[in-house]
Amino acid sequence: MIGQRLTEADTCATAAFARGDGAREWLESLDGYEALAVLPDGQEWRTSGFDRYGS
Repeated sequence: MIGQRLTEADTCATAAFARGDGAREWLESLDGYEALAVLPDGQEWRTSGFDRYGS
């Protein structure tokens, strides 16, 4: 989770975890936040703007 403020990024990360399968779509709707998630099976996904912060 990347965002301008640590507390808000942490709150969004927690909410995304609780959303489960709907997390990526929800995170994509937030302005100013990007995320990378590692799933229990080892697969990962990233929000569309995450790569601009490095790999």
